[in-house]
Amino acid sequence: MSNDKNEIVPVAKYAALATTPEEVLAIVQQNIGNDQITAQDLDRVTLPLGGITNWQIPTLDGEESLQYIDGIIVHHSPPRAYWEKSLDEGEGSGPPDCSSEDSQWGVGTPGGDCFTCPFGQWGSADKGGGKACKEKRLLYILRADAILPIVVQGPATSIGNIRKYMLRLANAKIPYWRVYTRLGLEKQSGAFPFARIVPRSIGEIPEDDWAKVQAYVDSIKPLVSRPLTLGRDED
Repeated sequence: MSNDKNEIVPVAKYAALATTPEEVLAIVQQNIGNDQITAQDLDRVTLPLGGITNWQIPTLDGEESLQYIDGIIVHHSPPRAYWEKSLDEGEGSGPPDCSSEDSQWGVGTPGGDCFTCPFGQWGSADKGGGKACKEKRLLYILRADAILPIVVQGPATSIGNIRKYMLRLANAKIPYWRVYTRLGLEKQSGAFPFARIVPRSIGEIPEDDWAKVQAYVDSIKPLVSRPLTLGRDED
């Protein structure tokens, strides 16, 4: 798919939106039968290491390197996870001891209110001034050539940019699914260079297409709202 800076693929050319949600489900069922799909089954995209500013997108032919990810955000979530033992102790690579899908209420040990949990406070991490409980922002991006979204995982260093983008849309009275979003990457220099996500709108979706996009969002939300396991290697 073209990644030209000035190109916007209109809704009419989106594979998932050129048909009904029921027909999308029927296509998926032809390949996997009646097995239940979960968010865990979707392709996940993580940030490249070392400050590299190109995305690596999984495709049928292998990974595709792109400067931008263009598409429509059809869902987003703010999960967090806590491991009691660090990786240095050799026992911190399994499921988290406590996790939350909404960053409000943790399930596990210690569990409870995420806002008052001591492990969710700055400076609680074993090293540095970060938080012991790891935060992420998951953006479910529907791209023009697919009928299912990919999951872009934004680490803690990208949360600020993502929140500002969402709030700017809210300030303009625009729901996140009513714009074409472009996700770029910017390099942050230092002893350990890293990249962070830079989201921006590249155009509003025409009002005539709102109902079509809303129908897809409503149909996909029950699927992607199921818990998505966060691995320790994804910090």
